[in-house]
Amino acid sequence: MTYTQPQKNRAREELLAHAVAILTEKRSQAPCVRISYIRDLKRHFISEGETPNYAESSRIDNRYICEWEKMHRSTVGQKMPEDLKVCYLSGPEPMNDFKVLTDLGVRPQNIWAFESSNQQFSEALTQCCGAGFDQPKLIKMKIEKFLESVPVSFDIVYLDFCSSFISSKMSLRCVADVFRFHRLTSPGVLITNFCEADEKRICDYAEIFARYDLAKQISRNHANKFREDEFSKCIHTAEDRLKKKADFDSYYGDFITDFICNMASVIIPAQKTADPALISFLSDYSINDCAKAAESVVDAESDMLLRFLLSCNRRLQNSPLNCDNNISQRLNNDLKASSKYSALQGLQYCNALRTGLIPYRKEIDEIAKKFSGTHRFLDKPCESLYLDFAIRQLTYPMHSNPLSSIRLSYIAKSKRMFADAIVFDECRYVYDWFPAAMQGSAPLENVSWFYVFRFALDGLIKCRLETNTDYFFQGSVVSKTVEGFESSNFADRIFIS
Repeated sequence: MTYTQPQKNRAREELLAHAVAILTEKRSQAPCVRISYIRDLKRHFISEGETPNYAESSRIDNRYICEWEKMHRSTVGQKMPEDLKVCYLSGPEPMNDFKVLTDLGVRPQNIWAFESSNQQFSEALTQCCGAGFDQPKLIKMKIEKFLESVPVSFDIVYLDFCSSFISSKMSLRCVADVFRFHRLTSPGVLITNFCEADEKRICDYAEIFARYDLAKQISRNHANKFREDEFSKCIHTAEDRLKKKADFDSYYGDFITDFICNMASVIIPAQKTADPALISFLSDYSINDCAKAAESVVDAESDMLLRFLLSCNRRLQNSPLNCDNNISQRLNNDLKASSKYSALQGLQYCNALRTGLIPYRKEIDEIAKKFSGTHRFLDKPCESLYLDFAIRQLTYPMHSNPLSSIRLSYIAKSKRMFADAIVFDECRYVYDWFPAAMQGSAPLENVSWFYVFRFALDGLIKCRLETNTDYFFQGSVVSKTVEGFESSNFADRIFIS
């Protein structure tokens, strides 16, 4: 047997057991915002005594909190193990994962396995046919083609790759397609497993990691501009550090987690933003004018991912090397594969909307301006809060819940593997609490309606604050250091020996 080493078995069992548990018996821990968050936050402000926050939170009618809790309960729902639908990459031994899943209570009829290789499918078919009644649906097809073509969603998607994160195998595209075609239910668990980077590509990876890390630092410090020569110098310094194996492995594992989360919550939704139908809802600009405005975006004040992809794009344009073999080019290709627009184009559209290069419709803009006149609590709310909400209500981002996710690492044969079981949530109890973008005046005039939204949004902000700050800037109503309302981050990766 090829995939039954003790470390592999333990990783498989821990990942799948965690995924099943968090979606069933521990389902209350799956949402990014817990159901008691609004009530807890109001109680916190009431406990402050005679303060402006006390006075404002006291105005919230508890009936609105109850209504939000009903919505939360309905959105999250409840499931038993036999209700879960699971898909995974088969390989030649589909019964390895299947056996673990059925032992955990997942119904055999709800389990799908995919294999496109003729030889491996033949081996997998033989193994399944010998299993009698209990066997998965074995599909001879590339999983990305299935995701694109068949309208079925899964509670658990398990992608156990034999490739590195960015490679010619296009594994990254497969992950992107899970979110692009909404094939993960909410809440749901995406399990990925990537092998370490090829020694020959470490320098290439180090460069892209350095660009990513520097873009994140600049955005967190809100540096508006940077000189290209200074940027290049910082890149080289970071590259030298990341070429050391220990530092590289640590950053590689964190980059996988970070980038998958950002694909789900920022990049894929941004690509949808460039759709003409969505643009026409948000703006009076013609499609051609929108495209020109988006193309004129050459830098970003705080958009980390846009700054990162712009940096990679400049590197490609100036590279004398064969771009087909370039890590940055592969990254771009995988992100665009099933989309009309590239990730860079999508982020440029979003930035053009957020900065006014593409003006919002008058009705939406007027509502956004009213945000800055409301009670601040912690941060003074700004127009971009509502504008960011207007985009994300329609593009259906999926947000990661770091506290309910696990990350493992182990050695398979001679390769180190990096496995993540990340819980994702569409947070529709936040995005659907308000009506559509041009109807936002009514909630702003109703304190209870509006403050429940602000409090729920604070919970979402705390859940993604350490991963990405590209949107919902200045949206916090309580400090991330207050007990019970802290920002959350992923735990360290656990090594299985």
